[in-house]
Amino acid sequence: MWRGAKLAAEQINLEGGILGRRVKLLRADDQADPERALPVARSLLRRGADAVIGPYNSGVGVINLPWYVDQKILPVHLTSTNQTDGLGVTVQPKNDQIAPVDIAYITSRQVKRVSMLVDPSDFTSDLADQVEKGLKADGVEVKRFS
Repeated sequence: MWRGAKLAAEQINLEGGILGRRVKLLRADDQADPERALPVARSLLRRGADAVIGPYNSGVGVINLPWYVDQKILPVHLTSTNQTDGLGVTVQPKNDQIAPVDIAYITSRQVKRVSMLVDPSDFTSDLADQVEKGLKADGVEVKRFS
């Protein structure tokens, strides 16, 4: 992601920047750790960030995306949990877009019973809730394991 961002910034700057301002990249890594979400976000504010590409992880995004929006830092994020809907710009589908596709595929296979192994992350548990509800509505028996 960093190399792609560097290349994009170089190309944008060769064309005169954005609204006449050169793009300067600041590197920061929350390590997909929700406890690092706000400390990393605050460091970007101190360093003068106007926008941020990230977070990649929904567990981090539910914490730092509202903060970025409050601080007027535009987030372009890659989170999929519906909890981050409307918080900046996303480049990923949200769970309410993913779940119907999962449900349609499973039901098209004429499956009667499904076992779901679900980790506790915001993204996965949110998606699992929607898939489970949809499958049960279609008469599929669901056994969920955490």
